[in-house]
Amino acid sequence: SMFLPRAKGDRPQVVPDGCVNLGLVGQFVETNNDVVFTMESSVRTARIAVYELLDSNKQVPDINPLQYDIRHLLKAANTLNDGKGFPGSGILNKVLKNTYFEHILPEISHDEHDGFFAQQWDKLKGLFEHKQEGE
Repeated sequence: SMFLPRAKGDRPQVVPDGCVNLGLVGQFVETNNDVVFTMESSVRTARIAVYELLDSNKQVPDINPLQYDIRHLLKAANTLNDGKGFPGSGILNKVLKNTYFEHILPEISHDEHDGFFAQQWDKLKGLFEHKQEGE
């Protein structure tokens, strides 16, 4: 059930309305802008419960929004393409060259190796070519 789509209100609040000594913690409570099934989310719900029940003015630290950071998105796209850049990376490199934003682009590997899928494809082609030569 952790991976099912969530809608606002389909899970109970950390401290349900009217409760003065009950706090729900863990992955099955309503949280804002958080990812479930992580240790951090469970700890955050516990901290929220404690702060609310003790009527503390403390706030749980904000979640680091790395999923919106362009540097991490570009790095992920580069990694998914075996370090050979990503579609449009050459154009982006030219546009951002010698600008303030040039540093956000990931380093492109200049190794001459093929990715895993390309290596497997070449092996399959070799098998078929060898089989055709034997016929």
